[in-house]
Amino acid sequence: MASKIEEIQGKTLDRTKTVIHHFIFPDNEDMDSNYAQIYFRWTRQQPECRHGKVRIPADCSLSTCSFFNIFPAGKWNKYADIHTYTFQILLRGSAKIYLWETGFDEEEGVDRKLLGMKRTISDETRLYEFGFMADALDNNIFIVIDAESDCELYGGHSVRYVLVGEGPYPRAESASGYCFMDAAVKELWSENGLSKPVNLAIGICTYHREESVRTILQQIYTTFFEQSILADNIGVFVADNGGTLTESDYPDRGVKVMKNKNVGGTGGFVRCLLEALEDPNKEWTHILFLDDDIRLEPESIYRTYMLYSFIRPNFRCSILGGSLMRMDYPYIQHAKGERWMFDHVEFGRNGFNLLCEEDLIVNELEKDVEYNGWWYCAMVLENKKNELPLPFFIHIDDIEYGRRMGWPIMTMNGIGVWHDSFENRKQSAMEYYDMRNSLIMNALYEPRRPVEDTCKRVFRHLVHQMLKYRYDDQLLTLRAVEDFLEGPEYFKTHDPILVHEEIMEMGYHPKNVVKKLYEMKASRDPMRKEDLYRKYTFSLKHKLTLNGWLLFGKKELTALPMGCHATHLYRLKNVLYYDPQSGSGFTVKRKRGMAFVTLFRYAKAAWKLKRKYEDTVQDYVLNNAELCSSDFWKKYLSIG
Repeated sequence: MASKIEEIQGKTLDRTKTVIHHFIFPDNEDMDSNYAQIYFRWTRQQPECRHGKVRIPADCSLSTCSFFNIFPAGKWNKYADIHTYTFQILLRGSAKIYLWETGFDEEEGVDRKLLGMKRTISDETRLYEFGFMADALDNNIFIVIDAESDCELYGGHSVRYVLVGEGPYPRAESASGYCFMDAAVKELWSENGLSKPVNLAIGICTYHREESVRTILQQIYTTFFEQSILADNIGVFVADNGGTLTESDYPDRGVKVMKNKNVGGTGGFVRCLLEALEDPNKEWTHILFLDDDIRLEPESIYRTYMLYSFIRPNFRCSILGGSLMRMDYPYIQHAKGERWMFDHVEFGRNGFNLLCEEDLIVNELEKDVEYNGWWYCAMVLENKKNELPLPFFIHIDDIEYGRRMGWPIMTMNGIGVWHDSFENRKQSAMEYYDMRNSLIMNALYEPRRPVEDTCKRVFRHLVHQMLKYRYDDQLLTLRAVEDFLEGPEYFKTHDPILVHEEIMEMGYHPKNVVKKLYEMKASRDPMRKEDLYRKYTFSLKHKLTLNGWLLFGKKELTALPMGCHATHLYRLKNVLYYDPQSGSGFTVKRKRGMAFVTLFRYAKAAWKLKRKYEDTVQDYVLNNAELCSSDFWKKYLSIG
């Protein structure tokens, strides 16, 4: 069948056109899971997905109105300089193929418009096309196939469903279906105002996640290097902070692994930046940051590359951010572009159900955002040598860097990754980094905000830790304030590895509590969907009794997920905090005297802040640039 398909493609596809968006299918083992419908939807009977094709049973329907297979024409028209598109669908069997445009109207809600329909009656595999002008579409496009007989839709690496851009950038097509420029075509870039082709470096920072990194690298290698000439314009840099990766963990082509000093995720990503900027063998134009523990759909990388290849001049320096979806509920989006609100992150479109057509379409509407998390974040490399991130070790680094660069953030359906849920995995050490780094960021970007606002923030943080009986975390908050007040000089005089070891020792140390959880009949199921993004508030009862602290306690020991809200601890004596996924946890106890200790600790922190805050803010504003230079970072990372 493969040779037959190639023959059909050879006669039908125009080799001067460029594939910018493939029709992709889930792995067959995901067909019975929640992952499947984020690729396509169906009615009546579940289709079968095998060997790069989908079998659609007779009298059933298949739709590509889904996160990965809907085409966000409006976003492509805004960001990319493409004049015409052609939908190409390779299908065998009798069916009706409908091409729909869908958008969102504030008064009417989801608004659909039928663009075209084709009738197929054939036992042979044939290619069907829909063409249109790019500026005629402002919304999203998808197809619906109503099967009249058993049908087979071809896709994946064989590119049976294609969106192609004509006109100024002719390309060559690889045997695997991934398209790219050959040497002759690259010469055309300068004729269209582009001095050089896009060379995309992928940067991954990892620490003791060998299996996950191995999977990601193998996906990238198989998709882009084995059968595609894309390998000439893409490369992977891995900063191995744990020093545990061996040659058997990664491919021998296209991947460079660097043993890196363990200065956190920030240090790992900066190492990737420096390696790409100073690579003597290749001039990398863009870099894509990826987390090391994500589930990746390689097509996201392909679409990222193609978008930057066709980018309009006014978006040339824009950041492209990928959606972050949950692994426990793969169709729930956790974030898509974010904003920093002085004391918390405002997540864009969090909690969206991507199986709901209205959520999917609203997901494409523009929203004012300041940065995108580094789980999937692409940016240009131009002039970055002395515009590196601040040495935050971990957390808030992506926020500060995004705000400092000030570039527009591009997002769109079809580009994103999955990640484990965050609610129950926050270590005590993060209390230190979140407080210290956010104080630095606020000093840089809101230097005129009165110190009283910062004192209120510290007070709320200490009270929240008290209400959750996490008193040791208060000590980490206090240390974060003290280290912040040392100014930029702190990062020049303190070894980040030793600092990290100290703060890890100060906090709570989770251990295996699976047996205890079993005895207590504690649930280890994922959090209910209804509770994922529920907004908890303190009722009048909670406020008047200080969340039950002024009353006698009840229950000797209660097991609660680490991500629970403080209201769940109302009048509880002892709590076993646990991570449902790993089965690790620790026990805390209500100590009523800690209310007075908390007030004392706050008074101490507020006194220090009021004495030194203004001078510290001025110090950061005037002297932070040195911490962003390559000279500083090379010394910090102990590299040449």
